[in-house]
Amino acid sequence: MDSRETFKTSREYCHILPDKLIFTKSKNLTDSNPVAPNYTVPSLIVIYCLSTLFLLYKTYINYNAQNWLFTAVFSLGALYLIYEIFKSINYSSQSVIERDTIVSVAFRPIKPFVRRSHFRVNFKNTQGKKKTRLIILPRSFKRTEKQTKKAMRVMKRAGLI
Repeated sequence: MDSRETFKTSREYCHILPDKLIFTKSKNLTDSNPVAPNYTVPSLIVIYCLSTLFLLYKTYINYNAQNWLFTAVFSLGALYLIYEIFKSINYSSQSVIERDTIVSVAFRPIKPFVRRSHFRVNFKNTQGKKKTRLIILPRSFKRTEKQTKKAMRVMKRAGLI
């Protein structure tokens, strides 16, 4: 592996060094600091919780009105959001991941109209808790396959996959 490999993700660049993974806004690692941890994961969980409460309220209203179809629809929506909340709790937006803390890396290919292709990096944070960082690859109509192949090649050369 070279001393440093870089590929574009959906919002930033992933720099793979021999001892760590660094996510930055710039392609040049020396020109920029690592991305400050944004709090998109907790804000997403708050939005899911508020939406769940709304759906549970609508379920209760429709249950009292004996409108069984909407009671079932709203309760299924609430159950799905509760599932997503528990799934999202262990996500992280950490900008520097040490290579020795990485437990596993898995690639998930694109499913058109459902999800983007991405890497799931499972690692242990400084408190020893298992976290997951999603490295979502960019999506464009013509270059998706080319960029995905480049990212796969970089991850394989780095020995992460």
